[in-house]
Amino acid sequence: SSKPKLSLKVLNDLYLVKEDETVIEGESEAVVKAIESKLIHIPEAYEAYYKKVPYTGVVVGKGPGCKYEVNIGDRVLYGKFAVQRFEYKGEKLLIVKENDLHGIID
Repeated sequence: SSKPKLSLKVLNDLYLVKEDETVIEGESEAVVKAIESKLIHIPEAYEAYYKKVPYTGVVVGKGPGCKYEVNIGDRVLYGKFAVQRFEYKGEKLLIVKENDLHGIID
């Protein structure tokens, strides 16, 4: 018998979002490498700043309790600390509560 295909079903009023790629350009890349190799110490509170963590992504799943008119495929903006990040089948994904979505990006 073959293994059942794994799938991820979103519940309640939650959205599954594929996080946009982190963008690091020019000189900031050298700073990030220096921090990662422990040449420079930056307090944890500033990690998001130096990593330029995106707060945008594309909705790839939607729970049955969602009321907003946000559809799968929409690009959304969400709260900075309002997500649960995880990796699933090699993709960086987020779980975002409906109330923590801040908008849809055209």
